[in-house]
Amino acid sequence: MKEYTVMFHSVSEIADFTVAANRLPFPVHFLYGSADADAKSILSMCCLPLREPITVRIPARADETLLMAQIRPFLCAGEG
Repeated sequence: MKEYTVMFHSVSEIADFTVAANRLPFPVHFLYGSADADAKSILSMCCLPLREPITVRIPARADETLLMAQIRPFLCAGEG
């Protein structure tokens, strides 16, 4: 698995991330506390906090260049 840290500052950013995740041909998950949420599900995204770091997990075999092109605006400093 590959992991990255993101942060959202508005509900709109969460919705934008969900749209971006749905463009990817591999699973994308959020890990927050003990929760593992499907990043492609807007319903799952409703439980995420704003202004707190959240881990994004993708399969090791996934092409991370595709991911980075989609999620760069949400990455925390020092990521990607």
